[in-house]
Amino acid sequence: MKSLACAAACAWAVAVPAAAETVTVEVPADRPFVETGVTLRRGEPFRITASGEIEAFRRRRWSRDGSDRLVGPRGTYNWRDSVANEAFPLAAAERGPAPCYCLIGRIGGGEPFYVGADHRGEAAADGPLSLGVNDFDFSDNTGSFTAEIAAGDAAAAPRERDDVVFDADRLPAGGPVADANVVLIYVDGLRPDVLREMALGGHLPVIREIFFDAGTEYANAFAGFPSSTLPSNATMYTGLFPNRLPVRENSFFDRHRLKGDTFLQPFGPPLAADRMRPVGLRRLWTALRRASREDEIPLLQDHVARAGMAYYSTVKPVLPYSPPDRYEVDASTVVPPFMFHRALDYVDRFNTRYGHDLVIQPDARVMNYWLPGVDHASHNAARAQFGGSRRAIAALDPLVARIIAELERKRMRDRTYLILFADHGTAGGKSRLLQKVDIGRDLFHKPLVVEGGAMAGGSGMGWNVRWFDDSYLRKGPDRRSFVSIDHGEGECAVYLPFARIDSGDWRERNGLRELMDYGVSPGRRADLVERILSWDLSGENLYPEAVTGRPVRFVLARAGEHRAVVFGQDGAAAVIERRGGEGGSYLYRYLPVTGIRPDAAGGISFEETADNDPFGYIAAGIPVSWLGEFRGEREWLERTKYLEIPDGVTAVAHQLFWDGAAAAREARYSPDMVLVAAPGWSFEPPEDPSGGHGCLDAEAVRIPLLVAGPNVRPGAMLADAVRTADIVPTVLSLLGIDPAPGAFDGRPLPGFLAAEGEEGPVSGGGPAAELLARIPSASEPAAAADIVADYDRRREEKAPSFLHPDTRYVGHDLERATDLHIVGAHVLGLLNREIFTDLDNLFDLAHPGERKEPFNGAFDALVRSYDRLPDRYPKERLRELIFALQIREVTLGEAPPVIFMSVTGLAGRGVLFRAQLLIRFLEHLLEDMDAALLAPVPGDDVRVLSNANYVLHGVRESISKISWGLAHYVGKALYDGVYAVEKWNEKAVRAARGQ
Repeated sequence: MKSLACAAACAWAVAVPAAAETVTVEVPADRPFVETGVTLRRGEPFRITASGEIEAFRRRRWSRDGSDRLVGPRGTYNWRDSVANEAFPLAAAERGPAPCYCLIGRIGGGEPFYVGADHRGEAAADGPLSLGVNDFDFSDNTGSFTAEIAAGDAAAAPRERDDVVFDADRLPAGGPVADANVVLIYVDGLRPDVLREMALGGHLPVIREIFFDAGTEYANAFAGFPSSTLPSNATMYTGLFPNRLPVRENSFFDRHRLKGDTFLQPFGPPLAADRMRPVGLRRLWTALRRASREDEIPLLQDHVARAGMAYYSTVKPVLPYSPPDRYEVDASTVVPPFMFHRALDYVDRFNTRYGHDLVIQPDARVMNYWLPGVDHASHNAARAQFGGSRRAIAALDPLVARIIAELERKRMRDRTYLILFADHGTAGGKSRLLQKVDIGRDLFHKPLVVEGGAMAGGSGMGWNVRWFDDSYLRKGPDRRSFVSIDHGEGECAVYLPFARIDSGDWRERNGLRELMDYGVSPGRRADLVERILSWDLSGENLYPEAVTGRPVRFVLARAGEHRAVVFGQDGAAAVIERRGGEGGSYLYRYLPVTGIRPDAAGGISFEETADNDPFGYIAAGIPVSWLGEFRGEREWLERTKYLEIPDGVTAVAHQLFWDGAAAAREARYSPDMVLVAAPGWSFEPPEDPSGGHGCLDAEAVRIPLLVAGPNVRPGAMLADAVRTADIVPTVLSLLGIDPAPGAFDGRPLPGFLAAEGEEGPVSGGGPAAELLARIPSASEPAAAADIVADYDRRREEKAPSFLHPDTRYVGHDLERATDLHIVGAHVLGLLNREIFTDLDNLFDLAHPGERKEPFNGAFDALVRSYDRLPDRYPKERLRELIFALQIREVTLGEAPPVIFMSVTGLAGRGVLFRAQLLIRFLEHLLEDMDAALLAPVPGDDVRVLSNANYVLHGVRESISKISWGLAHYVGKALYDGVYAVEKWNEKAVRAARGQ
């Protein structure tokens, strides 16, 4: 066995032969690289295993940033803010996918590569192997790693287990356990390839153990289009495809009121749920307007409630009663004082804290968590999930651990299924950064330029532009003459006056005939489709060698009742046709075409072609004859799941057509056309680069979907293509709820439940690496270079005009500490902070070192002691009474001086929540007394004392509705009032500045 001292004493490098012994090397943390004494040959396999721990920086006496100071060879993603943009040898923190302070290697003078705790690879070049620590400053490091190196045959990787199943329907079917519960862990915007990489790399040990080792993974799971939060949520929580849903975008435009609004606001979740089924005062108004309720679309919680089961949830984007009871207490306690402008940085933590008590409840059957922190981080990190967002992903692991621990403490773990999933993926940051272009400003609002009687190549439309909370306006034109846009990062819905921009006629939606011959200005008409697709920024494109200079990849539009058209770049086009199938479903075909000509009746004529198609399906090897036959939605998904545009045919059709209960809203809310961004582009104002989604690309529509729990097949990877629409049917199947035939477009997920008596993992389909190699977004390695620095250099050299920021004054900004809404949140947040938690905070400030929590720690100790008591009758009721008192959740806002705020629900809503809990405790107590008195009497419906529960239940429900109603309606009135003041001020300031 060679030691580091022996190897270093040699003046020549040792070439390790194929069957060489293992070399052990100490890698000190206070220097960049050390020679290992091992020389590798190009293509030679080698393996490095490492252990040990280093101190990456010295803790400051009063430091409380929560970052990892002591790290192992895997490094950490829990880095300090101060190192976010430092130049690590292997790009890390905000600049790259590698962990900070991990063990890295280098062959000769080549590029560094990640080693971590266990690395297998083949040498990229001939040369000596060096090892080091991925740090930019070694002066404050202490400790060392111990690495063992083997090369040649001794380092050959073992064969992977054949845990892939390519046809889950062939597996023997199992059933759920009796009285099953379901926990939904919905992680907004999470990429499946990044989740798998971090979990199997040891950075998510709990998620790996629960979901990858002991659970079943669906390697081909997909969101719909647009791949954005609200449309995806509508599908995830109804089990219906978007064509049957009225929520199509994150925001919307109302053709009747000529105004837009967004669901992504503090009171947006009930607004989105209203589109499914009205609640509160809106439910009463709906009932007065019509007797029939056939147009209501039930959400998951409705199906669960109708089966007599309990459903609990944190906030989520489609939630009728939002915020739920006591939610603001946990939010205010977790978010530091006067930091509500950064509340989204803490949202996963306070959602998990809220769920600890009020989602995981003994009577719960469905428990829902929404964790949007990863998506928020991806929208603020240049490399998204290949950079700064990984800190938010790593933070998921302790949150999942806390969910598991609480299920175990409440003895629910052995009958609980856990489903981890996302609403969409995230594009950008892997090999290059997204270029952000303000489509409203730089295409539609940019002045119209005419050269030689035609619109110039660099011309805009010269139109007024509106979206839900802002506008680009010129003085003078009629206020009904504008284009309304609703844009995400990867797509943009466009609403236009009928036939010409100055018509002022919003009663009718433009057909393809009007769009291809539109009045863009007085006396001038143009083919809008061709004009938008030819919008060219090639001269300013930062990546001309890799990215097209035209930001719009597709234009999507309707062409009749059952036809949609996809216009692509370079003349590629396709017609999507549909016809009715069995059970209310649809069949689709995809016709590559040329020469599209609309007619006066709303139809189109065209010539079919076999040369090209906008989705690239012909180039991918799908025969034109196959594309031209009508096929079901599952068949289209399966055939295209490994392509760059997976499920494109049905996804576009679902977005453009309006069916069932949604059809009545089409004339009022549907756009004239939908634009889809090209790879490498994002339809956003030009702020700092970040990730994006919304488009049709695989990066944006692929999602993680994993199931864990009792009798779930362990370690299995299923290749069957599934959708977010399958989640609701799966949950109901686990609960034993049988929906009506045709209630869902999705189906229960196949193959994850093991059959009775089944032993060992499933096998026979092949290793996971073979399947993953077929997935475009997962098979390409992330760029190792510092692409953030490369982007900055290119931007400096080229200075593209589309990256010039909008310098107009903005009066409403919820990420600004001085925004009036945020100032109010600071005040109300102080009133909603838990007193005992803040006493712990004060104690901790006075005692540097590891955090100490004497008050909450004492409560936790009492809970643990109480849990160890024998399970006799009074124990559960006493626990319920103590919980109803909510002693540790007492807030400043519940003190008498601010009792008015408590009643309005703006602070201290816990007073009314306690009343509900105490009434429920009394109901249970009366039921227990009846059970004791009437034990000999047969039948469960005999009541004496518990007859009072009819009244008590009504009182409790009334208090709940009053509490939520006051919080919602009073809060929304205040929010809208402050918003109106901010927008009035913004308009006045812009006018004074000539903007």
